[in-house]
Amino acid sequence: MIIIGFLNLVTLILNLLFGLIQPLIPKIGPEVTAIINDFMTILDKGIDLFCFLLGPVASVLVAYILAFQVAKSTWDLVWFILRKIPMLNIRD
Repeated sequence: MIIIGFLNLVTLILNLLFGLIQPLIPKIGPEVTAIINDFMTILDKGIDLFCFLLGPVASVLVAYILAFQVAKSTWDLVWFILRKIPMLNIRD
């Protein structure tokens, strides 16, 4: 119950934040949308071929590895920024 309330609060804050930012973002043209759709089609075909050649387990493992690398890079970036704040006095 507490977790659901917290998640609802986070969702409300994000909706308000993106609701304020959304009018400032310019509209995407049809040319850009067509390029993105073509890229997603090619990516989908590549994923299907990868799953066919190596099996579904390998594609799940690759997804986990990529997610881990993104999380590690984010973690390193956060600590890099924290080390740059002199008041925190964080050293290697």
